[in-house]
This record gives sequence, C-alpha cells and structure tokens, in this order.
Amino acid sequence: MRLVQLFAPFITFRNIGFLLFIVASGSTSFLSSASAGEGTLLQAVKKGDHVEIERLLQKKSDPNQRGAYGKTALIISAGKGDLRGVKLLLDHGANLDLVGDNKWSALMLATYQRHIGVVRALLDGGADVLLRNDIEAPPLMIASFRGHTEIVRMLIAKNSEINARKSDNGTALIWAAHEGHLQIVDLLLMAGADVNLMNDNAQTALVMAKKNGYREIKKRLFEAGAR
Repeated sequence: MRLVQLFAPFITFRNIGFLLFIVASGSTSFLSSASAGEGTLLQAVKKGDHVEIERLLQKKSDPNQRGAYGKTALIISAGKGDLRGVKLLLDHGANLDLVGDNKWSALMLATYQRHIGVVRALLDGGADVLLRNDIEAPPLMIASFRGHTEIVRMLIAKNSEINARKSDNGTALIWAAHEGHLQIVDLLLMAGADVNLMNDNAQTALVMAKKNGYREIKKRLFEAGAR
C-alpha cells in the first residue's frame, strides 16, 4: 500500500492498471532494476558491476540499450542511484533524454528517488529539464511533490518552467503546498510561481494549504498575493 500512497497524486485512468499490476505482483521494477532476459550490459548495470560495464562499453556495447518497460541502461543506473555507473554511461555517449514506456527519463527517476549526486551529474551533462512524463509532470513538479528541496534548487537554476501544468493542470506550487513543503513553496515563489493558478478541481496552492492545515504556507501564499 505504501507504493500506492506514494503514487496516488499521480494516478490517472491511463496508468492505474499498470500501478495495480506492480503492487499485486510485489514488483518495483518500474522504479529500479532491469529484468531477466535483458542484454549483458543491462545485467552489469543492474548488478552495479562497474568493471564489467566499462569493459562492455569499451567493446562498443550500445550505451542506449533498452530493457524492461523500455528503460535504458542510463535510466536503470539513475534509478538505482549508481553515480559511477551513470558517469560511465555518459562518458560513452549514453543519451540523457531517452525515456521509457512511461515517458520517465533518467533525470525524472533520479529526482523521484532523491539521488542528488546523480541528478547533478545528469544536469551537468545537459539533461532536458522540460521533458514531461505520461501525466505531463516535469522533473521540477516531481521534486516539489516529493519534498526534495536541494533538487528543486538545482532544477530552478537550470531554467525549469516554474508554472508548468500537468495533466490535471496542477503546478509544482500546488503540489508543494498540498504536501506541506514550506521551503519548496518559498523557492518556487522566489522563482516567480503564480500563486493563483488552479487545477481542474478549482484548487489553488492556497486551497491546498488551508485544506491540510499548513498555516505557515498559507501565510506565505497570502503575502505573495494569493486570493
């Protein structure tokens, strides 16, 4: 059930079947590892065998090899928080912005899992901060929802779209307010977040803060012009 709770704000009609499947099967491969039957490089990536990864890449193995759910070697390494593996793949030409079947990139998955070193390496390599996943959520929105303050700072510094809207018209500020992440609310406001944008349920960041009893966030939003 914890997995359902973590994903609940992002569940849509399109992906609920897949979520229920991974919960029922006890699998978390969506977030982490590769599967049986995948190529040798992916197996080495799954194991975190850096010697083997480097050997295979030097022998011209495809650094963009895909496995289960369309995830590339880089997406798998990023999801595991394997900074050394990520750097090896990048050094050998792995594409930063390829996405899996669910449209999650390496940056999105590292952001979700709060692998700060990996996020920094991907951003330094030029990862696209404007990519959207299957529910139109960019990395900044994912970091804001999850409460990853340092990652939010890094993404803002890389010119993320502050007022990006996901499939229900929610914004990073709305989700940060909903989850009670005061520092992130402050960062988003300083970066120019629009306090009065509403999602499809006519909920603003202020509505979320009031609903969940976050008085300090409510105060900040009022001071920023919320109505």
